Amino acid sequence: MLFNSYGFVFLFFPLVLAGLAFCRKAEKGFRRGESLEKIYLFAVSLIFYGWRRPEYLPVLIGSMAVNYGLCRQMEDWDALLSKTAAASGTGREKAGRRKKGIVTWGIVFNLGLLGIFKYADTGIRETVRQMTSQGALKSRITVKIAGGAKMFEVKGGGLGNIGQRNIESVHTILRQEGIRLLAENVGGTVARTLLFDVASGQGCIKSYGRQDILF
Repeated sequence: MLFNSYGFVFLFFPLVLAGLAFCRKAEKGFRRGESLEKIYLFAVSLIFYGWRRPEYLPVLIGSMAVNYGLCRQMEDWDALLSKTAAASGTGREKAGRRKKGIVTWGIVFNLGLLGIFKYADTGIRETVRQMTSQGALKSRITVKIAGGAKMFEVKGGGLGNIGQRNIESVHTILRQEGIRLLAENVGGTVARTLLFDVASGQGCIKSYGRQDILF
């Protein structure tokens, strides 16, 4: 379901507004400390995002749970920092390092989830599905790929090398789908912008401060 689709504009969105108005009236008798509106909006959000691919709802809910847990930990460390404001500098530094660590792991987790489930997995298979539904033959589809740069340096091994894992995942999916890879420009540490001419099959890679690459 898209934001500009008739189903969203004339059916889903009006129903959401009507349900929200009902929640506001019914919330007067709801248990104190909980918000019926928040629970309702949480539920309809899951319906919206899981409309086409409900099998990924567990991933979405799991992501929400992890991020909620990380935020609660940050709040706990904020409270500890407030209590230790007059304490020794060592205590404040320790709490500050712990909070930065939580933020770092949160970024790594979310970028990794985004790379695995949005681009490398569902993106390719959904594109192939859309193409074949329009009459394309999978045996004649060819691919050129670009990207997968290592944009973040995280201590403790290859956890932060999301780009490399994304490249490997793309290669695996292409093999599984039986799609031929014609060319690639991947890896490194520089971000890329890819322009692609569907008619000619030629791609142009642009990177800041570097010469354009045609492939």
